[in-house]
Amino acid sequence: MTPTIRLDHATISLLGTADVLLTYAMPGHQPLTLAPPRWSLDGREVLGAVDGWQAGAARDLPNGCREQAWSGALVQATGHRLEIALRWAADDPVLRFRFRLHGPGQLTKPEGCDRLRFLACDLDGCAGIGLVELSAFNELTHSYLPVERELQSGVREMGPIAVASRGGQSLLLAYEHGSQANEPFLAFTRDGAQLSLDAVQGTYCRGDALPWTSPWLELAAVAGDRDELARAYRRFVLDHLALRPATRRPLICYNTWNRQERAKHWEGKPYLADMNEERMLLEVGIAARMGIDVFVLDTGWYDKTGDWRTSRARFPRGLDPVKAALDANGMRLGLWFGPLHAAVSSQARAAHEDCLICSHGKPWDAHPVWETEASQNLCLASRWAEAFADELIRLHRETGVTVFKWDAIGQWGCDAPGHRHGGPEATREERAARYAYLLPLAMAEVVERLAEAVPEAIVDFDVTEGGRAMGLAFLAAGRYFLINNGPYFGNYDLPNAVDGNSNMFLGPGPTRAMICRQSYAFDRWLPANLTLVHYLPDDPAPTNGRVDILEVTLASLVLGHNGLWGDLAAVSDAGVARIRTLLERWRTVRDAVTRAQPRRIGVPGMAPEIHEKLHDGRGVVALFAAQAGIWEHVTAGPVATESWCMPSVTGTVEVTRLPDGRARIRAVFNAPGARLAVFGA
Repeated sequence: MTPTIRLDHATISLLGTADVLLTYAMPGHQPLTLAPPRWSLDGREVLGAVDGWQAGAARDLPNGCREQAWSGALVQATGHRLEIALRWAADDPVLRFRFRLHGPGQLTKPEGCDRLRFLACDLDGCAGIGLVELSAFNELTHSYLPVERELQSGVREMGPIAVASRGGQSLLLAYEHGSQANEPFLAFTRDGAQLSLDAVQGTYCRGDALPWTSPWLELAAVAGDRDELARAYRRFVLDHLALRPATRRPLICYNTWNRQERAKHWEGKPYLADMNEERMLLEVGIAARMGIDVFVLDTGWYDKTGDWRTSRARFPRGLDPVKAALDANGMRLGLWFGPLHAAVSSQARAAHEDCLICSHGKPWDAHPVWETEASQNLCLASRWAEAFADELIRLHRETGVTVFKWDAIGQWGCDAPGHRHGGPEATREERAARYAYLLPLAMAEVVERLAEAVPEAIVDFDVTEGGRAMGLAFLAAGRYFLINNGPYFGNYDLPNAVDGNSNMFLGPGPTRAMICRQSYAFDRWLPANLTLVHYLPDDPAPTNGRVDILEVTLASLVLGHNGLWGDLAAVSDAGVARIRTLLERWRTVRDAVTRAQPRRIGVPGMAPEIHEKLHDGRGVVALFAAQAGIWEHVTAGPVATESWCMPSVTGTVEVTRLPDGRARIRAVFNAPGARLAVFGA
């Protein structure tokens, strides 16, 4: 009997033959058919064809999905079994699945290269076969930005998303991994109408024993064009990719690091000069008046890395007073971590010396970590992963922290033979690639272990620099911390400041927000609140036709990036009140803004640049202008009858309801700035 899964709009059939692994069929459309995986097993090519399926137990997941696995004996390899696990929700077109190969054999590498095909399909009749890249690093924004482009025939290209259209239907294949776009570990290849997903590097090492497990893969089909596919995929990422919903909730997050940068570069103090109880309590009080949801203490709250205990020199009473102040104002505590770091004298390093990251047989040298004790790095593709997760669980129990910011995790680094990324039979190069391949998967597993014990936990992975594992794997467990500093002087070939400061955007101004808003391009496929971007809350008074910087910040912030990064004590009482007023309005529509598919007109730096984030008529519309002038915008659909416009001292904004329920917004700019209308507040 053929196992079958029925979605609201499609039927998935699990065949397991040499030609067809599974089919995804929508009524009235040609089915999408996937060929089975294939491996080089014990020196010969083996297809993932089985002699029948045996069903495993089904279970319901915390995100509303259902999971079930089926397994069968491989026809071409006696004693081996293929297991396929599927996750789905009936009302969601995206199916997740992954393979596990069991048996006594070994995966082999003809010509020394990974020989592994994850899947293949025939896209005969399809037009517009393309890719959606998520991990192209743009030096002008000093940030990852998405790229949509056509997939060329005969060229191996990284995804992680491949898309195509035929007969009024749009199709999607994707893999959940992560790396910078110039360092593929998996890649799509198109040969005419044939599309395959193949291993490039790091997917296994010679000498590795089975079982071998693939990353999660994704398959979807919808009626409509690529825009409809993007809408459906965005809903999937919001509702059904992560096991728990905590990471998907829209929260305004504040991070202390910009103040620490200013102390260093403007005042000549140490980075940690203000990382103390007195200053943090001051900022918590201001954050509470603003209406911030999450307060993140960046680096320096701890005594030493690895052990992650509060610095009693800077916080004599521990974090209890800070947590009490946050609790009194309904805010959540966040803390900074370097998951790889372990101070030289730490118990963590002493207990995990076998987990030290090594290169060419030698552990990395110790290095200072932001004015704290010198540290060495531990490998997350080793038993350190479970120990680090347990350390975070302990910290939650002792301090109440629920938001964890992870930093300084480069993709490459370890080639040690004693961890989980290859043994002595593998070459050093294989072990290095295997480590880099396993890193994003190991990170996601740590988050899931943490979230199992702390369901409200949110982990933000800092990808503010190049060389980080950017992709879908971590989004299945956490969020990305996308921009803090943004570009440096070096990105624009400008000389650094006399004091050696390389940061361009420590100070207030509209240019930083223009650069940050470019990353709203992710919002087409990934909800913007999963790519946390930080804006400065500064509010210098606009004079002589200058920009009201705070109005630009606020209109940018509430479109979904939801991050403030700065120096709260530098904000005036009037600025604090303005922030609170807007956030109170935003809270009434924030779920609609999060769910809304973006509509954008223009690009940052133009006049006008318009962002419409409306769901069922509720949400926000923001208009930005880099020059003075008058611009009008009509919403795509009807809007809620209640509306509120953010007050402005540099112009006006008027909303007129049209007979068909849509809204016409007329924005007058006497100076460059922003106008914001909130519907349904």
